[in-house]
Amino acid sequence: MNTTAFDVTMWRKRAGQYSSLGWVQDGSLLQPLAEVAAELSLGKGNTYLDIGVGSGSVLNLLKQVIPYALGIGFDISPEMLRSANGLAGSIFIANAYQIPLLTNSIQFATMRMVLHHLCDSERAISEMVRVLIPGSTGVIAEYIVPDAKTLKFEEKVFALKEPGRKLWTPRSLHSLVKMQPGLRIDKIALAVMPQYSVRDWMGKSGLPQEVQDGVLQCYLTAPPAVVDSMGITITDNNDALVDRPFSYIVFTKK
Repeated sequence: MNTTAFDVTMWRKRAGQYSSLGWVQDGSLLQPLAEVAAELSLGKGNTYLDIGVGSGSVLNLLKQVIPYALGIGFDISPEMLRSANGLAGSIFIANAYQIPLLTNSIQFATMRMVLHHLCDSERAISEMVRVLIPGSTGVIAEYIVPDAKTLKFEEKVFALKEPGRKLWTPRSLHSLVKMQPGLRIDKIALAVMPQYSVRDWMGKSGLPQEVQDGVLQCYLTAPPAVVDSMGITITDNNDALVDRPFSYIVFTKK
């Protein structure tokens, strides 16, 4: 995976405030991962991996749920890794296209809110499957949009925020994962972060002010069908509050 100048600049700017983004630490969005991990019999001698560790919220959660197994994670951004508290020695720089781990070496793997940043989602999933031991579990979690009309609207919004970013409906994300060889989908869970502030989201994005304003304006002037599907509420201080659904696809490596 080649890191573009946009990627480097974006993550350098975002790293400092990333942990304060509402969805990053939201307990309801971490809970599905905790529930999957708690069902696994992982202990000493087992290793689990968080792909795209960011500021470390998932890895820190898993260390509490499965404390006796070894947890490791990687990210492409040095700035993001430096913001990951309490994880020194467990995290390293790498990218999702060439994970520097042996085939069949990991007992559990997670990848939360990573695929949408990648040009080649299929290759990243293939690498995730490669490092997992046959019979072990993986979880892919992504923000989804509820329907095709909302997808078109969100594609327009994210073209301003992050050119090239991918978006999925529940069906298209399921199809993407299902088509990958070597895995079997076991379960799909859904979690919703209600009434997420667009103004707060943009304020911590590291984006130029004109881009922040443009994104907010899209939500403030969204068509009625999108307002309904995304539960958009316009506040007195000219903010837009949006319901954000996330899909968690749990699979087993064959």
